Amino acid sequence: MAGPAEGAAYAEQLRKEVTEALHPHVVAEFAASLDARDPGRPAPSLPHIGDVPADPELILALTTARAALEGADASVVLRAAGHEWELHPSVRPALEALVSSAHLTLGDLAGCSGLTVEQVAALATELVSKEAAAVSHPR
Repeated sequence: MAGPAEGAAYAEQLRKEVTEALHPHVVAEFAASLDARDPGRPAPSLPHIGDVPADPELILALTTARAALEGADASVVLRAAGHEWELHPSVRPALEALVSSAHLTLGDLAGCSGLTVEQVAALATELVSKEAAAVSHPR
């Protein structure tokens, strides 16, 4: 609704703000943001409608191939399927295995992370409840 001079001034201000917002890692940050919002592919975890049982033979896998894992010291952050979790660093080895597209048993995840099967089952329950992961039985 403004005249040409006001439009040009607005465009110049917008150009300056966009230029100031750019930094060397902006493309990587944008890609990570897109990866974390990828909804993945729905997968049932039947018959486990509630909590995932602490069964070392159950297999856990992320439902999205585009999960992002960050952090190390105070906490680890997992972004997947449109959700974000800030977790204790002790779960990092289990999450790294999952993010690498592995389909691992709860027992294997416990073994590689030093967590108990019950702790891995609690993590699995949280991820499954947000449709970021699915459990299945061995074939």
